Amino acid sequence: MAKRELTLGEYLEFAIAYAPIYFQNHPEDFIADIAFSGVYLLIDTGQVRLRGSNYDRAAHMGWEYLARYINWLHHGKVIEEWAFETGVYDLSTFIWDENEEWMPQPVHTIEARYWVPTQSEWNKAAYWDPNKFGSGDGGYWLYPNRTDTPLLPCLIPSEGGQRNAGEDRSVFPLSVASYVDQKSPWGLYDLAGGESEWTEKLIPGLPGFHIRGRMGTEWRDTF
Repeated sequence: MAKRELTLGEYLEFAIAYAPIYFQNHPEDFIADIAFSGVYLLIDTGQVRLRGSNYDRAAHMGWEYLARYINWLHHGKVIEEWAFETGVYDLSTFIWDENEEWMPQPVHTIEARYWVPTQSEWNKAAYWDPNKFGSGDGGYWLYPNRTDTPLLPCLIPSEGGQRNAGEDRSVFPLSVASYVDQKSPWGLYDLAGGESEWTEKLIPGLPGFHIRGRMGTEWRDTF
């Protein structure tokens, strides 16, 4: 598990690398689909740019483009189409088949250097403390900062805030890992607040269709 969320600056590097391939494969588009751009980037045939100026806030994207980002990392950021489409996740499986079934590759390949965490991996990284009760006795906390008390939203760290969430204040979302004292037992930041995180978990949806699970809460979630 990464210790912090993927930043917009890191995703922007990927978006710049992948954009020419995207528009080559989508010649009808002048502006990229929001699944690729997320809500914080504007990607058109001429350029890739950030909405706003905070490169260190958490990134936002669709699952298939996160899978391409993971493939790209796995291959050492090679700028070739195959490096985005294969390696950890085979993007050729992310299509409707002749039986109108959408059955994408469910989990990462065993050779993967990076992957989207499973739901179990995410839960353990957020809540499991191998020494919760002392003397090596492990247990799960209720919240991802080694407490059983809800984290305080809507306040910046210097005001006693505990998670990167507060829709009613223009300062949010803050940069990732701004709440330096709020970490999981494994040292992970922003498992509450920032952006919710994708997992590999396939959730049945409409007939022949599945969606991926998400964990954590977003900066807009102040409850």
